[in-house]
Amino acid sequence: MILSMIDVLELKKIAEEKYGVYIHFHDACGGMSLSIDEKNDDVRKLIEDYCAQKQVRLKISADGTGFIIE
Repeated sequence: MILSMIDVLELKKIAEEKYGVYIHFHDACGGMSLSIDEKNDDVRKLIEDYCAQKQVRLKISADGTGFIIE
């Protein structure tokens, strides 16, 4: 399962309002990913918790700025 566009917009809004961080959304054939400009542990936790709540699998890049939704 992947996140819906409504979910992505909600997540982006929460991150911007709560942490002042803009989440970039990337959609491609067969996949969806998110990214932030610089590592932020609070936003990483937000994305992890949100994906867990929506029961979607998440992979986080080694540098902590990329998030692949599976």
